[in-house]
Amino acid sequence: MKRFWSTYEFTLRQERRRRKFDHRRHHAQERQTALRKRPTRLRSTRSRQQESSLPAPETLSLFDEPDKTLEYCNTLRKHLNQRGTKIFLDLGDVQHFTSDALLLIRAIMASSVHHNQVSGNLPRDPAIASEFKASGFFAGFAKPPANLPPAKGLILKKSSDKVLAETAAELVDFAKKHVPITKKRANSCFQTLVEAMTNTHNHAGGMKPVGHQKRQKRRFPKKWFVSVYCRDQTAYFSFIDLGIGILKSAPARNILQKAGASLSSYGRISLLEDAFKGRIGSATGKPGRGLGLPRMKQDAESGMLPDLQVLTSDIVGSVASLDFKTIAHSLRGTMFRWRALHEESSND
Repeated sequence: MKRFWSTYEFTLRQERRRRKFDHRRHHAQERQTALRKRPTRLRSTRSRQQESSLPAPETLSLFDEPDKTLEYCNTLRKHLNQRGTKIFLDLGDVQHFTSDALLLIRAIMASSVHHNQVSGNLPRDPAIASEFKASGFFAGFAKPPANLPPAKGLILKKSSDKVLAETAAELVDFAKKHVPITKKRANSCFQTLVEAMTNTHNHAGGMKPVGHQKRQKRRFPKKWFVSVYCRDQTAYFSFIDLGIGILKSAPARNILQKAGASLSSYGRISLLEDAFKGRIGSATGKPGRGLGLPRMKQDAESGMLPDLQVLTSDIVGSVASLDFKTIAHSLRGTMFRWRALHEESSND
């Protein structure tokens, strides 16, 4: 039933509405006043403009000074994994470097998820600085050193996650243009590059589940990086992948499983020696597979791959003599380095 309001009742109703409105407005004003009086929150000093300076060691070489160089590269990787951090590579104190260390630094930068801005300077030693300029190390840097001349074309760098025989041939041809080497030695370099690419493609990647069934897994390959640096009638080949490394590959896991031993009880150096002696074999079990590392050892012993060295996990050493040692820091992946000498200065 419709209600009829008297004038007096209507007046009381309107008064109650006015008091409620005034009450709400008063509290709203108090809240605004309290917010204005609150101290301003200081913005975090960790901003996108923050720059981390990483001083490099005097010797930047994975095989001449593996511990300090790996510590430096692992620190770089750690900073690259932090989003929004600018990185400055302070190379001023570098007195000696080899192309394998430069390749690892560029591989870490290329594999970074966040692609943070990286800049750097030249070594203070004029002779070392000129070698850095010739190497083309700073190509593609966000902020390279000022007045940097073009590289002299003494280095060729490639990367992929596939086995590319034509790329291996291109790298060997590049070395032959700068260093006179025999066809036999060139073929050995070519086979080594293809075998290293194959090992990376087949074993360096990890496993991830596919679909809804956890048992269905698919391996995703890791990239390999290779460079040929020519100087003083010598071509320096460096090959690296940032995968799981030889000691954690499927063939290595198989031999540990057959022996019923863990990696620590079997021995990391012993396992790497067995890999180059051909005792591990291939994960597929097919005849003729798993001979790549033993073939590298044979070529190193015969002088076709002079000074062939390997660095994987925390083991480093000569392949020809299997003279390996454990170091304090670890490489995530596997690095090979060897030389192709001018025939007149070689011992073969």
